Amino acid sequence: KMRFLLYPFSLIIRITTGIRNLLFDLGVLSSKSYNTPIICVGNLSIGGSGKTPLINYLTNLLKKQYTIAIISRGYGRRKKCFKYVEETDSAIEVGDEPLLLKNKHPEVIVAVEGNRNKAIKKIMQKFPKIDVILLDDGFQHRRIKAGMNIILTPYNLPFFKDYIFPIGKLRESICSKKRADLFVVAKCPDHITDNDKKYIIRNIKTTSHQDIFFSNIKYYDIKNINNKNIKVDPIEYNVLLITG
Repeated sequence: KMRFLLYPFSLIIRITTGIRNLLFDLGVLSSKSYNTPIICVGNLSIGGSGKTPLINYLTNLLKKQYTIAIISRGYGRRKKCFKYVEETDSAIEVGDEPLLLKNKHPEVIVAVEGNRNKAIKKIMQKFPKIDVILLDDGFQHRRIKAGMNIILTPYNLPFFKDYIFPIGKLRESICSKKRADLFVVAKCPDHITDNDKKYIIRNIKTTSHQDIFFSNIKYYDIKNINNKNIKVDPIEYNVLLITG
């Protein structure tokens, strides 16, 4: 019954996002291209699907050879203006995920701004030698034409099993997967079977230009964020962990 009641709202979102995407596809709404390579990491669903760990992975991979800049919206921060993230900032100022990325990669430029085009222009003016820009959660930000679009989808609820919000968690129709260049099935179990992989590959239904990768998350030891030299042994503490 609840799904039946929510269906009209889901249909409105499907139609609205579908019209918007069609206008971009037809060129009525324009997407801006840049000479600097841009990698967009996003998803089709609302909520966490492993974007930040993937941005962290790509940063580790690329920063050895290239100068990197990361652009994030900075969810949860009080002010919405453009800001370069500093290690001394608080999560209230810049958002917890951009701050995490800056703490892990102090040498990398991390900026927060809802308008990604505005952020790119500011960064390129100040740092013209940037080699690669990583867009965190930018798949629906179609004002930018990224050189590579990566869609993440969680193993426990891949997008082909989901429905458009508010019935499900999808932000837009699964037809939008055609814009992706690469799919990453995130949060896989350590010992995912070949049959599981084949099932997911078959249902994602990639085209000739698209690839699929499977990933899992490995957690390291707990660290003191104020003093990285202090070793934390969780056995010595009673811990209450709340996430949301």
